[in-house]
Amino acid sequence: MKIALTIPKLSCSGCVKTITSAIQAIAVDAELQTDLPQKQIIVTTQADESAIRDVLTTIGYPALN
Repeated sequence: MKIALTIPKLSCSGCVKTITSAIQAIAVDAELQTDLPQKQIIVTTQADESAIRDVLTTIGYPALN
């Protein structure tokens, strides 16, 4: 499934690396697409959306939508 999320604190490639590592730690199959200007990520994974949101909040990048 694809999960589109807006992350206000997403601002650089370092943020993308941190977010990617955290998501792949709980969902090894996850693939991410990012749009830095729009502060959006699209996660393609079988993991539950709430688990993705929880890990983002835990690492300091909470999603708005």
